[in-house]
Amino acid sequence: MNTPFDTPSETITYRTMRSADHWGAALEAAAFTGQPLSVRAGLALRLLGTDGQVTATSNANTNAATLRELVETHYWGAYLGGTARALLGPFAFSLDGDIGLYRARTDYDGFYSARSAQYPGANLIQTLALERSDTAVISSLKFSVDTQLGPVRLGAFVRGEVYSFAPRIAYNDVDLTGGVGQNLVGANDGTRIAKDNAYSASAGVRIALPLP
Repeated sequence: MNTPFDTPSETITYRTMRSADHWGAALEAAAFTGQPLSVRAGLALRLLGTDGQVTATSNANTNAATLRELVETHYWGAYLGGTARALLGPFAFSLDGDIGLYRARTDYDGFYSARSAQYPGANLIQTLALERSDTAVISSLKFSVDTQLGPVRLGAFVRGEVYSFAPRIAYNDVDLTGGVGQNLVGANDGTRIAKDNAYSASAGVRIALPLP
């Protein structure tokens, strides 16, 4: 990202800041079929969001440009899940998974501004708002193991989650691929919300100590 007032002799410095949000809430009902299996179903609401800003400044500190973007995708839907448990010697194993069908709504808000101390009358401000709705499948799988060592209970787990839909911003790039009207493969004639996937993985340990 450059300012529209840059000259070839200028050096541009970029500063990027970005934050991400990922949370969810669910209303769930579970049915215990007896060891080692239980099943559950629920309604859930989830959010994937990013808030980012890129600032470009010239070495002469005369030109500057800022791009601020907020992207939020809300998911709401229903899911089914289950947990299987097994004992093997001193170890307790469990496998937990769920899969759900969700409606996804993505909102994009972008703000671009550029200023020039040399040409104050040419300052530029642009805004862009986009939205897209999709259907998404969200699935997760978690494997854990626990054991008792005297009064202390130790455990470890690994977990993975897959979103079949996550937003990707496809920026307008016809000026880099031949110009408007060229219809080149891969060119985006206008910025839009494109479809992508999202994955997450985590691992951890648990230590449970008895209260005195």
